[in-house]
Amino acid sequence: MIRFFNKIQIFRSKLIPASAYIFIFNFKYLLSTLLGCIRGLHSALLGRVYFKDKFRPLILGPNIDFHLEKSSRIQLTNDDSATNINDDSSNKIFHSASSIGVNPHWNFMNPSVGRPTRIRIRENAVITFEQNTSILIGSYLAVWPNTELRIGANTQIGHGAMINIRCGLAIGRNVLMSHRVSIIDYDGHPILSSEGIPTNENTYGGTAQAIVIEDNVWIGFGATILKGVRIGQGAIIAAQACVTSDVAANTIVAGNPARTVKEGVTWRRY
Repeated sequence: MIRFFNKIQIFRSKLIPASAYIFIFNFKYLLSTLLGCIRGLHSALLGRVYFKDKFRPLILGPNIDFHLEKSSRIQLTNDDSATNINDDSSNKIFHSASSIGVNPHWNFMNPSVGRPTRIRIRENAVITFEQNTSILIGSYLAVWPNTELRIGANTQIGHGAMINIRCGLAIGRNVLMSHRVSIIDYDGHPILSSEGIPTNENTYGGTAQAIVIEDNVWIGFGATILKGVRIGQGAIIAAQACVTSDVAANTIVAGNPARTVKEGVTWRRY
C-alpha cells in the first residue's frame, strides 16, 4: 500500500513540472486580484469608499462583513513622498493598491483563520489607507464615532488582528504586524475602588488614550498594545508581549508587561 501511494507521488512530480505549479499559482493570484478589484469598485458604488487625491485600486476579499454607520467611510489617500516597497507583501499587479481580507502572494506561508474579516466604522469615523497597505484575512477593525484609524504606506496587518479604537490610532509607514496582534485604546469597562469610587472615567468603555505607532515598527505575533502607548521608530515588539508604556525607538521589548531587552537595533523586512 505504501509503495502504491509513493509511486503516485513520484508520477505526479514527473508529470507536472515545478514551472507548471508556479504558473497555476500565479494565475490564481491574478484572478483573485481582479475579482478583488471588482468588489472594491462595487463598495465604492455603495458609497463606502472615498478617494481623496486620485483613484487607485482597493482589493477586497470574498468574505468581509462591513458595518458602516452614517457619514463613515474608508478613505484612500496618496502621498508621493512615500516609496513603495515592492516585496512579497505588495500586490504583484497593482503595487499601490490597498487590500482588505485577502492573502498576499502565494509564496507566503499563511496561518489559517476560521473567521471572516470584519470592518465596523461608527458614525463620522474613518479608516484612512495610504498606498500599498494590506489587512489580511480574519482581522477585526472597529473605529468608534468621530475617530480616525490611519494606516501608513507599505504597512501590513497580519491575519486575525484585532484593532478596537475609541479615540484614535496612527500607524506609520513600513510597519509589519504579525498574526493575531491586538490593539485597543480604552479600558473596556469602568473600574471602581472597593468603596465604589471610579478610578477611571466612569463612562462606557472607561478611560481611553490614543495610540501612536511610528514608522518601521515590527510587531510580533500575539502581541497586545494598550491605551496611551507610543511606539518609537524602528522598534521591535516581541511575540506575545503586552505593551503598557511607551517604547523607545530602535529597541526590542518583550514580556508582560513589556520591558526593554535590547537597545540600538535595526531590522530589515524579509
